Amino acid sequence: CDTPRNTAPSCDRAGAGPTFEECHPPKTFVVALANHPYNSQHNAHVPSQGLVSSFTTSAKEVFANSANQSRPARVPTGATGPLSNSTTATGADTTIVLQRTFVLPAAGSVTLQFLSGYVPSNSTLRDVLAKYNGDQIRRRHRNTTIAAHHEPRESVAHATHESARLGSQAASVPSVWNASSERWRAYISQFQLAGDTIGPHVSREMQWHAYNLRAGLTFSTFRGLHVLSQGGNYMYQGGLQGAARDAVSHVLPLLYGRAADDARYVREGVKYTLSQVRDDPRTGVPGWIPWGEGANGEEDSLGFWPSDLENYLLLTASQYVLAQRDVAFLNDTVKPSNATESATTVGDALWSCFMHIKTSTGVQPSTGLITLLNVDHNDGLLSHLKPPNRSAAQWTGSSVMNSALGVYAYAQYADVLRLAGMSDRAAVVEAWTAQLRGAVAAAWTGEYYKRVHLGAANGGWRGDERDGTMWTETQAWALLANAAPNRTQALLARLDAHVRRLSPVGALNTATYHGTGDYAGVWWCGNTALVAAMGAAGAADTALQELEKNLFATHATVYPDIWFGVWSGPDTFNSVLMAADPEWAGRAEHYAGSTRTLAITFPVMNMWSHTMPLYSIMSVLGTTFTRRGVVLRPKFENDTSAALVIGTPLVGWQRRQGCCAQSGWYHPAVAGTYVIELQLTRATWQCCRRVGTTLTLVERGMRRVVQPTFNATVFSVSFSGTADTNTGLGWNFTSRSSPH
Repeated sequence: CDTPRNTAPSCDRAGAGPTFEECHPPKTFVVALANHPYNSQHNAHVPSQGLVSSFTTSAKEVFANSANQSRPARVPTGATGPLSNSTTATGADTTIVLQRTFVLPAAGSVTLQFLSGYVPSNSTLRDVLAKYNGDQIRRRHRNTTIAAHHEPRESVAHATHESARLGSQAASVPSVWNASSERWRAYISQFQLAGDTIGPHVSREMQWHAYNLRAGLTFSTFRGLHVLSQGGNYMYQGGLQGAARDAVSHVLPLLYGRAADDARYVREGVKYTLSQVRDDPRTGVPGWIPWGEGANGEEDSLGFWPSDLENYLLLTASQYVLAQRDVAFLNDTVKPSNATESATTVGDALWSCFMHIKTSTGVQPSTGLITLLNVDHNDGLLSHLKPPNRSAAQWTGSSVMNSALGVYAYAQYADVLRLAGMSDRAAVVEAWTAQLRGAVAAAWTGEYYKRVHLGAANGGWRGDERDGTMWTETQAWALLANAAPNRTQALLARLDAHVRRLSPVGALNTATYHGTGDYAGVWWCGNTALVAAMGAAGAADTALQELEKNLFATHATVYPDIWFGVWSGPDTFNSVLMAADPEWAGRAEHYAGSTRTLAITFPVMNMWSHTMPLYSIMSVLGTTFTRRGVVLRPKFENDTSAALVIGTPLVGWQRRQGCCAQSGWYHPAVAGTYVIELQLTRATWQCCRRVGTTLTLVERGMRRVVQPTFNATVFSVSFSGTADTNTGLGWNFTSRSSPH
């Protein structure tokens, strides 16, 4: 990495291996645009010469620290005068700022057009401008700077400025902008949650989440794959791609996207994490996943030794294969980051990860649950619980939460293996899943599931009847694991009473601590599992209510003076239980006197704040993909005659007026004949039988009437149909007579 662009010590060492520092940072730029027909027609008050009145690469010129240091903030001040036209700023102070001067006419408008981005490797700024503005570009160097070209690095900030004019025959920026906008509009409009009893803001917000999540994708030049990093303060302040669980979780909503488009990014997200897999440094067993990494593939796990990463990876990969029927994905090649290791297939790499958690992480004999290590998805767990002997907790403790998550993931992984014809492997997974399910069921207090066993040296159980602390994420995963179906309704009622009613926004992770962070705050990650658990349990009304409580619209209404949580959010919100510092309720993970400041200084663009609502659209219906097809659970008890549509490009369901007036669609990537099962409430099911129904399938653009199968045990209606790659499978129920 002997490059003049970055003089950090790690970039001076020999070899081209992984490094935390970005040794070859791409050039970033901001370009002010002019001389378009759109400008000539609409922007007479923007001078064609002197588009940029001044510029700077120093952040200090345009931002100043707030005087209130207890509320860290950056306040723009640059509009008070011209900038310095300097490009000499260095270090963390660097930025790119262009200042433009124009006249705003009374009752008029002015549109200012910019391009901003980075120059990819093996490309130039001119190439980028040509791509987005047409090929006929004339570059004429003038005194006026309208493009700043910035190369970030550790000790020296280098900036150059050029003049760039677009020829009169060039394609206009508005045409490119409009084309892009139309594609985005067509894309986001396919994520639907709307109805007679749902406010129009819900549908709009879902589309906003669809845009933000997809726009959060970045391309790793080191791995040659797209990744949907957690973002927020983790990425944009800490420079971390971590944890691995987050990257594979954030692509989950995209498995509901278009098969020809979004599915690619789910596959790449899985392969990105698989490319990090290597032998366990402690045991030598293959299939170990590091917690996180820095800029160029260098492991940066911050001391975390997780026990859950394989489970999240297996969950995402399995849900994708089952949802899109893409068994061929298992044969894709995975290239490891270590050049000395051989390439493998996705299927074999996933098996290696499963065998690692089964044989290397393993279970504790005293509980039969997966060994805790020092992280089980809640990275601060041991710091919160403060066991006297932390080493004993790490190596002899065990996690109820992670074991329940594993049961849920492994059941789907076994289905994938069966679908792929790997029955021997499936049998191994199924046997271990059954053992773990029994161990999770045994970790019951009589009212809820315990959280963790810290080993005999630390007094055993926490999150049990002795400390009275019910952890929401553990209950959610245990419900999804179907650990003990006879406890489901009582546990849902307890969750409602103890962690949902207390909070005006999303559910609390616990209700007995000081109300902050992944310990006791409002946590997107945990509430994603909670909504899914409610939907899977058939509590569709409650799931929809919990989803709406987690929306930005709700947070903005409850906390109108807090700017984040309006258009994006942090990892967690402080809860209403911030008794010691109530003014911090609804804010990011920080409070007066806290040393944890990263979340509050960058409290937006954490992808969990967009993943949770978007993935939860179909979770409301308890959507489950199986070897045979898909199960939907529209078990709504309230407003059963109101129109409602819940849908994505992959699968959706719609209710019209009438007890059995329902329709839907399923459009996976792979053509085939699939079984659709609708599990209904007793009342709706009985109404469908009483009035009689006609089921019309739409296959390959042709309609045919079929007879569905009614199951009185689970109150389901099922049928099979053929989906092709062009139009998928559609269905429509109509009543043959009045219910009265």
